[in-house]
Amino acid sequence: MRKPFALMLVCVLCTVLIGCGPSTKRLMGTWKLMYPEPRAGQKDIREDGSSPVKILADTHFAFGSMTASGMVFAGGGRYILKGDKYIEMVDYHAIPKLVGKTLEFTCHIDGNKWYHSGRFVVDGEEFAIEEIWLRVE
Repeated sequence: MRKPFALMLVCVLCTVLIGCGPSTKRLMGTWKLMYPEPRAGQKDIREDGSSPVKILADTHFAFGSMTASGMVFAGGGRYILKGDKYIEMVDYHAIPKLVGKTLEFTCHIDGNKWYHSGRFVVDGEEFAIEEIWLRVE
C-alpha cells in the first residue's frame, strides 16, 4: 500500500515542479505599477498620483490609468511568455503607432513583484521600458 502512495506523491511533485516553469499562470492576475517614479524628460501618465493597473488573463493583457485631466491612458492585446521573455502583441493602445506591434521584454518574478524591461523603436521613436509591478492581492 505504501508504494502506490509514494509513487503518486512523486508524480504529483514532478508535475508541480515542471509546472513552475515559464507558465503564464504565474503572471495571471492584477498588477499595480510601482516603478518607475517620474524622471526628468519622461512623460508621467500618473499626473494625479494614481498608479496604472495591468490585468493579465491566460492569453490577454489590459492596462489603464486615469490622468488628472480625466483622460484614460490604456492599452491591451495578447501576450505570451517564453522563458524570461514576455511578449505583447498590441491590439489597442492610447499611442496609436503601437497598435499592431509586437513588443518583447525580459522579465522575472520575485515574490509579489514582476520586473520587466525592454527597448524598441516604432516609427523612428525609441521606447525604453523598465518597470516593476506589484501583485494586487
